[in-house]
Parts: sequence; structure tokens; C-alpha cells
Amino acid sequence: MNQNKIEIENLKCGGCVSTITESLGAISGISNIEVDEITDTVSFTGAQELRVMVAEELKNLGYPERGTVSGIDQVYRLAQSYVSCMRGKFK
Repeated sequence: MNQNKIEIENLKCGGCVSTITESLGAISGISNIEVDEITDTVSFTGAQELRVMVAEELKNLGYPERGTVSGIDQVYRLAQSYVSCMRGKFK
């Protein structure tokens, strides 16, 4: 098992952290999920092959890996992150 770290964009608050933690917790094979609001990173323990799946899930939530989106996709992911954030705040 590897310790993986992904730097993400659009992380704003505890609502974001809650949504990310819940969503990634549903992925089989990963554990020790930590979301750091100060460094905008998501860390987890799991096989290296799962990193791609986790990065894709983060992107789908609106928190893409830093530097992987631009233009209209970047605007779309930012809007998605606000929805994910609000979902996390109300749970």
C-alpha cells in the first residue's frame, strides 16, 4: 500500500472536506483519507493504480488535480465544487 497525495483546486471549507472524504470513502481499496485545507491536498493510502480513480472522482466533484484543467472546463469544475461544498455543509 502506498501513501498517495494529490494537490487539488477549488478547496474552500469544511463542506468541501466533508464531501471529498465521504465520496472517496466509498472507493474500495483506499483508507486513511485526509484532506488538508491549508495545503489543498488530499492524501490516502492505497495501491498506486487507485490514484487515477481518485483523481477522476475529485475532478467529478469539482476538485481537479492542480494544473489539469483550463478554460471552460476550469470554470465548470469551479461551479461543481460549489455544489459539492454545499452538499457537504448540509450533511
